Amino acid sequence: MIIGVFLRYFKTYSGTNYIPLSSGSNFCGLIGNNGIGKSSILESFDAFFNGKNWNINPGLKTASVTTAGSHIVPIFMIRKENVPDRHHEAAGWLTELSLHFDERSSGAAMTPTTRPIINTFMEHIKKIRRNNNIDDYFILPIGID
Repeated sequence: MIIGVFLRYFKTYSGTNYIPLSSGSNFCGLIGNNGIGKSSILESFDAFFNGKNWNINPGLKTASVTTAGSHIVPIFMIRKENVPDRHHEAAGWLTELSLHFDERSSGAAMTPTTRPIINTFMEHIKKIRRNNNIDDYFILPIGID
């Protein structure tokens, strides 16, 4: 199941954004006013899973040359029993990074721009831990740019 997604310069999303989608239940609903990014999330998944063209946010063209490009990074929560044993070591490492992410993990200092995004992600991870026996799952951020 996909529990959230990081989007950077994709359609309506400029800069980096984390969008929580599920707290571990089998249901996710996207609701909100027109133009806030519901379709952008679905289109990002279409691009990620089906190789469709990316609708890049025009803000990327005006970003500095040192700014990373656009990316789509879904956060998967997968039962350990559904992952082949040969992938458990790598999946365990990604899970630990996701569950204990902080400023030291990234190797870069958090800025006033990145801190709210990381805080949103970590609050979402806390909710997932409260609602699920996290020892039964891998948390896997796997994306493309």
